[in-house]
Order: sequence, then structure tokens, then C-alpha cells
Amino acid sequence: MQARKGYYAPRKVRDPVETAKQEIQEAIFSQDEVKDLAVDLQTQFFKPEPAQAKLSVLATSICGPCNFEKTEGRNRDDLTLATAIF
Repeated sequence: MQARKGYYAPRKVRDPVETAKQEIQEAIFSQDEVKDLAVDLQTQFFKPEPAQAKLSVLATSICGPCNFEKTEGRNRDDLTLATAIF
């Protein structure tokens, strides 16, 4: 069971860029799993120096089920992939 002290209505943002940023942030911190898009993730960990670490993330997606919009006779749409490491 989960409980919270109150309800907070989402802020109304009219700017599409800010709306997209807010949706991405909500999706990253959500506890729900999204299974709408097939993505294969591969990670590599590098330690070039003892006090330094680098992580490489490779994401491969198959956009078969994606619905693209038609623009000038071509299928076009934007796909934003956000990776968060906790």
C-alpha cells in the first residue's frame, strides 16, 4: 500500500518544449514500466584512471509499431530517448 499526504495538480505549461521536458522528467521518475517501444540497451563501463569512471550506453530501437506523421510525402517524427542512471 502506498499513501501520500495530498494531491498536487500538474502545472499547466503552454510551451510545447517545456511540456515535452516535463513529460520526459515524469516518465524517468515514474515507477511504471513502459512496454510500448522495443529498445535494446547495452552498457560498457570504462575506468581510464583510478579516480575517473565512464559509462557508455548504446540504445537500439526498432520503430515498427511507431506511428509517424506524413510530411511532404515522407514519414517523419521525432523520437527522444532519455537515459537515467540511478
